Amino acid sequence: MQITLNQLTGKTIFSSQAKNTSSDNTGILQYMEAVTKNTNDASAEEKKQQKLQHIMNKLKHGKKLTAQEMEFLKMNYPDAYQRALRVQKMAEMLENQLKHARSKQEANGYIAAAIGGVSDDDPDKEYLVAAYNEISKEFHHSSAYHRLPDTIEDAKKQRKSSGDNGFERNTEDENDSNEDLMQWTPLQEIIDAAPTLELKG
Repeated sequence: MQITLNQLTGKTIFSSQAKNTSSDNTGILQYMEAVTKNTNDASAEEKKQQKLQHIMNKLKHGKKLTAQEMEFLKMNYPDAYQRALRVQKMAEMLENQLKHARSKQEANGYIAAAIGGVSDDDPDKEYLVAAYNEISKEFHHSSAYHRLPDTIEDAKKQRKSSGDNGFERNTEDENDSNEDLMQWTPLQEIIDAAPTLELKG
Protein backbone atom coordinates (compact mmCIF):
# COMPACT_ATOMS: atom_id res chain seq x y z
CA MET A 1 0.00 0.00 0.00
CA GLN A 2 2.84 2.30 0.89
CA ILE A 3 4.62 1.45 -2.37
CA THR A 4 1.51 2.25 -4.31
CA LEU A 5 1.17 5.55 -2.52
CA ASN A 6 4.84 6.35 -3.18
CA GLN A 7 4.35 5.36 -6.77
CA LEU A 8 1.31 7.56 -6.97
CA THR A 9 3.15 10.38 -5.27
CA GLY A 10 6.08 9.92 -7.62
CA LYS A 11 3.78 10.03 -10.61
CA THR A 12 2.13 13.14 -9.30
CA ILE A 13 5.45 14.86 -8.72
CA PHE A 14 6.72 13.78 -12.15
CA SER A 15 3.58 14.95 -13.94
CA SER A 16 3.68 18.32 -12.20
CA GLN A 17 7.36 18.71 -13.12
CA ALA A 18 6.50 17.85 -16.73
CA LYS A 19 3.78 20.51 -16.74
CA ASN A 20 6.24 23.10 -15.43
CA THR A 21 8.78 22.10 -18.08
CA SER A 22 6.27 22.27 -20.92
CA SER A 23 4.97 25.67 -19.78
CA ASP A 24 8.57 26.88 -19.55
CA ASN A 25 9.19 25.62 -23.10
CA THR A 26 6.03 27.36 -24.34
CA GLY A 27 7.16 30.62 -22.74
CA ILE A 28 10.61 30.32 -24.31
CA LEU A 29 9.07 29.57 -27.71
CA GLN A 30 6.76 32.56 -27.43
CA TYR A 31 9.68 34.77 -26.40
CA MET A 32 11.80 33.51 -29.32
CA GLU A 33 8.92 34.09 -31.75
CA ALA A 34 8.46 37.63 -30.42
CA VAL A 35 12.18 38.38 -30.73
CA THR A 36 12.29 36.93 -34.25
CA LYS A 37 9.16 38.86 -35.24
CA ASN A 38 10.58 42.10 -33.86
CA THR A 39 13.86 41.45 -35.67
CA ASN A 40 11.98 40.73 -38.91
CA ASP A 41 9.83 43.85 -38.44
CA ALA A 42 12.91 45.95 -37.75
CA SER A 43 14.65 44.46 -40.78
CA ALA A 44 11.61 45.09 -43.02
CA GLU A 45 11.31 48.67 -41.73
CA GLU A 46 15.01 49.23 -42.34
CA LYS A 47 14.65 47.98 -45.92
CA LYS A 48 11.67 50.30 -46.48
CA GLN A 49 13.68 53.24 -45.13
CA GLN A 50 16.59 52.38 -47.41
CA LYS A 51 14.29 52.20 -50.43
CA LEU A 52 12.70 55.52 -49.47
CA GLN A 53 16.16 57.09 -49.17
CA HIS A 54 17.11 55.74 -52.61
CA ILE A 55 13.93 57.19 -54.17
CA MET A 56 14.41 60.58 -52.51
CA ASN A 57 18.02 60.66 -53.76
CA LYS A 58 16.74 60.07 -57.29
CA LEU A 59 14.37 63.01 -56.89
CA LYS A 60 17.23 65.19 -55.57
CA HIS A 61 19.16 64.42 -58.75
CA GLY A 62 16.16 65.19 -60.98
CA LYS A 63 15.71 61.60 -62.14
CA LYS A 64 12.36 60.24 -63.21
CA LEU A 65 10.82 57.66 -60.87
CA THR A 66 9.60 54.29 -62.13
CA ALA A 67 6.00 53.15 -61.78
CA GLN A 68 7.10 50.66 -59.11
CA GLU A 69 8.83 53.39 -57.10
CA MET A 70 5.74 55.59 -57.29
CA GLU A 71 3.58 52.66 -56.17
CA PHE A 72 5.95 51.96 -53.25
CA LEU A 73 5.63 55.59 -52.10
CA LYS A 74 1.87 55.51 -52.53
CA MET A 75 1.52 52.37 -50.39
CA ASN A 76 4.04 53.25 -47.66
CA TYR A 77 4.66 57.01 -47.62
CA PRO A 78 1.60 58.92 -48.92
CA ASP A 79 3.07 62.36 -48.17
CA ALA A 80 6.27 61.61 -50.07
CA TYR A 81 4.11 60.17 -52.88
CA GLN A 82 2.16 63.43 -53.21
CA ARG A 83 5.37 65.43 -53.39
CA ALA A 84 6.95 63.08 -55.95
CA LEU A 85 3.76 63.10 -58.04
CA ARG A 86 3.74 66.90 -58.12
CA VAL A 87 7.40 67.04 -59.16
CA GLN A 88 6.83 64.45 -61.90
CA LYS A 89 3.76 66.30 -63.26
CA MET A 90 5.58 69.65 -63.33
CA ALA A 91 8.54 68.02 -65.10
CA GLU A 92 6.20 66.46 -67.68
CA MET A 93 4.67 69.87 -68.37
CA LEU A 94 8.10 71.29 -69.19
CA GLU A 95 8.90 68.27 -71.38
CA ASN A 96 5.68 68.83 -73.36
CA GLN A 97 6.49 72.51 -73.84
CA LEU A 98 9.94 71.62 -75.14
CA LYS A 99 8.44 69.14 -77.62
CA HIS A 100 6.45 71.99 -79.17
CA ALA A 101 9.23 74.60 -79.10
CA ARG A 102 9.80 76.17 -82.53
CA SER A 103 13.32 77.41 -81.84
CA LYS A 104 16.24 77.03 -79.44
CA GLN A 105 15.46 80.49 -78.11
CA GLU A 106 11.88 79.49 -77.33
CA ALA A 107 12.98 76.22 -75.70
CA ASN A 108 15.51 78.00 -73.50
CA GLY A 109 12.79 80.49 -72.57
CA TYR A 110 10.54 77.66 -71.38
CA ILE A 111 13.35 76.22 -69.24
CA ALA A 112 14.24 79.59 -67.73
CA ALA A 113 10.56 80.33 -66.99
CA ALA A 114 10.09 76.94 -65.31
CA ILE A 115 13.16 77.31 -63.07
CA GLY A 116 12.45 80.98 -62.35
CA GLY A 117 8.85 80.14 -61.51
CA VAL A 118 9.81 77.97 -58.52
CA SER A 119 9.27 79.94 -55.33
CA ASP A 120 11.96 80.03 -52.64
CA ASP A 121 9.23 79.01 -50.18
CA ASP A 122 8.24 75.94 -52.19
CA PRO A 123 8.95 72.84 -50.05
CA ASP A 124 9.78 70.90 -53.24
CA LYS A 125 12.10 73.57 -54.69
CA GLU A 126 15.18 71.33 -54.54
CA TYR A 127 13.39 68.50 -56.37
CA LEU A 128 11.72 70.74 -58.97
CA VAL A 129 14.88 72.63 -59.89
CA ALA A 130 16.80 69.34 -60.12
CA ALA A 131 14.10 67.87 -62.39
CA TYR A 132 14.08 70.97 -64.64
CA ASN A 133 17.89 70.96 -64.86
CA GLU A 134 17.91 67.27 -65.76
CA ILE A 135 15.28 67.79 -68.48
CA SER A 136 17.24 70.78 -69.79
CA LYS A 137 20.47 68.75 -69.95
CA GLU A 138 18.77 65.84 -71.75
CA PHE A 139 16.98 68.17 -74.19
CA HIS A 140 20.15 70.13 -75.04
CA HIS A 141 21.91 66.86 -75.90
CA SER A 142 19.03 65.59 -78.05
CA SER A 143 18.85 65.66 -81.84
CA ALA A 144 15.49 67.45 -81.57
CA TYR A 145 17.21 70.46 -79.99
CA HIS A 146 20.00 70.53 -82.59
CA ARG A 147 17.45 70.49 -85.45
CA LEU A 148 15.72 73.60 -84.12
CA PRO A 149 16.55 76.98 -85.63
CA ASP A 150 18.24 79.45 -83.27
CA THR A 151 15.46 82.04 -83.03
CA ILE A 152 11.74 82.32 -83.73
CA GLU A 153 12.54 84.67 -86.63
CA ASP A 154 14.82 82.01 -88.12
CA ALA A 155 11.98 79.50 -87.74
CA LYS A 156 9.62 81.81 -89.65
CA LYS A 157 12.17 82.33 -92.42
CA GLN A 158 12.77 78.61 -92.63
CA ARG A 159 9.05 77.93 -93.01
CA LYS A 160 8.66 80.57 -95.72
CA SER A 161 11.67 79.35 -97.71
CA SER A 162 10.44 75.76 -97.60
CA GLY A 163 6.96 76.84 -98.64
CA ASP A 164 5.47 75.59 -95.42
CA ASN A 165 3.30 78.20 -93.77
CA GLY A 166 2.71 76.07 -90.69
CA PHE A 167 -0.69 76.92 -89.33
CA GLU A 168 -1.00 80.11 -91.39
CA ARG A 169 -3.43 79.96 -94.29
CA ASN A 170 -2.99 81.63 -97.61
CA THR A 171 -4.90 84.83 -96.94
CA GLU A 172 -5.45 85.74 -100.63
CA ASP A 173 -7.40 82.55 -101.35
CA GLU A 174 -9.32 82.97 -98.13
CA ASN A 175 -10.26 86.59 -98.94
CA ASP A 176 -11.48 85.63 -102.44
CA SER A 177 -13.67 82.88 -101.08
CA ASN A 178 -14.99 85.18 -98.35
CA GLU A 179 -15.98 87.80 -100.92
CA ASP A 180 -17.82 85.20 -103.01
CA LEU A 181 -19.64 83.92 -99.94
CA MET A 182 -20.64 87.42 -98.90
CA GLN A 183 -22.12 88.13 -102.31
CA TRP A 184 -24.03 84.90 -102.58
CA THR A 185 -27.05 84.14 -100.46
CA PRO A 186 -29.84 81.61 -100.93
CA LEU A 187 -32.30 84.51 -100.87
CA GLN A 188 -30.58 86.06 -103.88
CA GLU A 189 -31.40 82.96 -105.98
CA ILE A 190 -35.05 83.12 -104.92
CA ILE A 191 -35.26 86.82 -105.68
CA ASP A 192 -33.66 86.31 -109.09
CA ALA A 193 -36.03 83.43 -109.95
CA ALA A 194 -39.21 85.15 -108.77
CA PRO A 195 -41.43 86.96 -111.30
CA THR A 196 -41.30 90.70 -111.08
CA LEU A 197 -44.38 92.83 -110.80
CA GLU A 198 -44.48 96.19 -112.27
CA LEU A 199 -46.86 98.66 -110.71
CA LYS A 200 -48.32 101.30 -112.86
CA GLY A 201 -49.28 104.47 -111.18
